[in-house]
Amino acid sequence: MQHAQNETILGVIRELKIGFDDFDMVFTNRRLAVVKVSTSGYGVVFGGLVGAILTDLLNKEDRDRVGRTDIEGLVAADKKNFALPYGTIERMELNGGISAVTLPSITLRARGKKWRFGMTSSFWKKDQSSIANAKRLMQTTLGARAEFKKV
Repeated sequence: MQHAQNETILGVIRELKIGFDDFDMVFTNRRLAVVKVSTSGYGVVFGGLVGAILTDLLNKEDRDRVGRTDIEGLVAADKKNFALPYGTIERMELNGGISAVTLPSITLRARGKKWRFGMTSSFWKKDQSSIANAKRLMQTTLGARAEFKKV
């Protein structure tokens, strides 16, 4: 997908979570954009299967924006969104977690800050396709600054 100033989306890691906020990581040929797509507190309020279905329906429209919008528009859409040129990323770690015990996670370190995202697509069973996608995108864009544990 081509956007302004020859910025191309290489791929997206979906269903990442910090607290109640759901994020997608958008990897382009120039930078990484971290985009808040929703707040999943609705699932907690309604609980169980009904809450999960409602949360999924609410997230779908927000998630569909990724890929249709230019990166600047995505980053500007929420104060929690940010973009980092790859040169500013010190390290990014993908931890595969332990199936049905701990969530796989991505830890990002850049500009003296640290963010840890849970990969919620893999909560009960390690989602091998999500893990493989994350590993491929990290290796392609970060090289030696990408680290992998239990993957």
